[in-house]
Amino acid sequence: MAHIGALPKIQRYITAHNDDGKAIFSKAFNEESKMKANDDGIAFALSFTTKGFPVDMENDKDLDVYGEYLKSPPGLVVSGGTVLRHVDIPPQTACTMHRTVSLDYGCVLEGEVELLLDSGEKRIMKRGDVAIQRGTMHQWINNSKDEWTRMLFVLQESKPLSIAGEKFGEHLAGMSGPSVFTNNSKSRTRPPLFAQATRAQRYNSLPIRTLRRLQLEKMALPVRTSARSPTSRLEEILDGSERIEELSDTDEEYEDMGIASPEEQANIAYLESVRIPIKEDYATETSNVEDATHKIILPFMEGNPNDFMLNAYGIPQLQRQQHAAFLKKTLGDYPPQFAMMDAARPWILYWGLQSMTALGLDIHPYQKRVAHTFALIQHPTGGYGGGYGQLPHLACTYAGVLSLAMAGGTATYDSIDRKNMWHFLGRMKQTDGGFTMCEGGEEDIRGAFCALVVLSLLNLPLDLPPDAPSRKDGLVSFTDRLGKWVSTCQSWDGGISAAPGNEAHGAYAFCGLGCLSILGPPTETLPQYLDMPLLIKWLSSRQCSPEGGYNGRTNKLVDGCYSHWVGGCWSLVEAATPSTSTINQLWNRPALARYILAACQEKRGGLKDKPGKSPDAYHTCYNLAGLSAAQHKYVYDSNVNKDIGSSNLGAPYHWKTDMGSEQRDVVWGPEDVVRTVHPVFIIPYRSVYECRRHFESSEVF
Repeated sequence: MAHIGALPKIQRYITAHNDDGKAIFSKAFNEESKMKANDDGIAFALSFTTKGFPVDMENDKDLDVYGEYLKSPPGLVVSGGTVLRHVDIPPQTACTMHRTVSLDYGCVLEGEVELLLDSGEKRIMKRGDVAIQRGTMHQWINNSKDEWTRMLFVLQESKPLSIAGEKFGEHLAGMSGPSVFTNNSKSRTRPPLFAQATRAQRYNSLPIRTLRRLQLEKMALPVRTSARSPTSRLEEILDGSERIEELSDTDEEYEDMGIASPEEQANIAYLESVRIPIKEDYATETSNVEDATHKIILPFMEGNPNDFMLNAYGIPQLQRQQHAAFLKKTLGDYPPQFAMMDAARPWILYWGLQSMTALGLDIHPYQKRVAHTFALIQHPTGGYGGGYGQLPHLACTYAGVLSLAMAGGTATYDSIDRKNMWHFLGRMKQTDGGFTMCEGGEEDIRGAFCALVVLSLLNLPLDLPPDAPSRKDGLVSFTDRLGKWVSTCQSWDGGISAAPGNEAHGAYAFCGLGCLSILGPPTETLPQYLDMPLLIKWLSSRQCSPEGGYNGRTNKLVDGCYSHWVGGCWSLVEAATPSTSTINQLWNRPALARYILAACQEKRGGLKDKPGKSPDAYHTCYNLAGLSAAQHKYVYDSNVNKDIGSSNLGAPYHWKTDMGSEQRDVVWGPEDVVRTVHPVFIIPYRSVYECRRHFESSEVF
């Protein structure tokens, strides 16, 4: 919802004196106090400020002070002065938990707002209600689905408080600058991704509970005006290298796109060869969206709108330097509007670190910072939360353990509280065999996969802890009933769903296959618990034509992240079906690589869903993992690494890369090849084996 027009304009009337000493309304400023919205939608109006006590109004000096602050907006508080500020908060939006060294009066003018304190106490404030903030940690939350909140704040500087010997200064939720909110985009502060909090700060703030999602700017597509970006309407290439131009229904000719380069000719011919020959004439909303998506993607598959360097096969090269620069920013600081991503901190670290290793970059400089960050967000009862003081969650724990395994080192490994981790996982185990993601949370296939990854990498005992609730129903091991539960998640069409009876999804397919590949050798567990022919049929149907990338569900659009979530399934499937594992037989590896290199690379760095989308760490990680799966042949071999993995979910430590396999029709050169990853854990082989070896040599608890 846009801010403009959501609430009435603010009319602010400033009085003054004329030459006769009579009161008048000042004309020094526009009577409208104008709102300015930040990227997160929260809008501010700096309605007045003062400097000094008492205020000097002689010769309108106070108006001059205000005028200067309008040119260069202050932080939340003016040192030695006051601030009058209007704030409009969009529906389902929250600011960060913060404290200023000030005495604040906050009055609700429109709507309702929740005032949440770091103790957990809260009040619902309605129109006309006033809060007096006396230097406390607090957060403003608009929980309404469709109504805006407008507040009026008066802030005046105070002395810092000291309680129980601790001095309470300004606390802006990890932000290093002077304000949580600012009208000046140039001075917007940036919260660090890595932890900088002390242990005393570890649990002193609650998780940010904003429901508002980031509104990412859409990337403008390149104008197709040259032979570098041929259009999807070209269906064949003449021997003379001239394009066939179709006529529209109105008999108006399309613009002349020039002569196709040899690379473009080859690309267009290839795309035509893999195009589905039969197309339903009846148009639906889904088919219309698919057609529109093809029009966006195909110019990148046919030509080179980004002007990338091409490899020997006429395909854009992997833009290593740009992606490396993008990833270093990913592991840096973020603007305030990303505070809502605080609970995803472990994931951002995992995506960034894994992407860097895939490109062959050294992540050792991040080792201490990674260990420090996860030491602070490790929960006292076991597992990892998303941020400081947040409850443990299996997804965050999974990402955290993988990140720590990549960082490596004895001190890093030993920072993990394995005993409490064991108890935490025991609380997640359910009587039907599955796992919940958190206490009181949903039970789904992600929980089963994440739990087994952690149990295996940390070499935790498979016996359930004595306090595990499922022991009351006769379960004694983490693996009890697990394989059978995973089998119930296979849907009627062959795919794997989040939970029994749900729709099949590509990411859940990988989680199910990964879980079974940890439970035992995939050659045994996959055929035992899954209908493999039906699963292969479903996975094969996810590769889109003519793009070559994957979608996650039936009748959905291609998306670069499924390069891993579906493309990564094939290594596990091939291990379980060796008779059909001839390279390129089950899936089209070159087609996937072509889609990633041609359509998913952002010119400024990073990889993405598809052209027209913005790059992010998530899509960068899983596009590169998918590219690795396409370029390398991963093989399960029980004779590999016999010195580890002899017990306690040891099956996944017997994978290797088949360096002798030759692929047909490759579309990548040596400069495009990414590093290998472990096909189950999706981190480097070395990180997997060193982590497991460390914990096999460690005492149980």
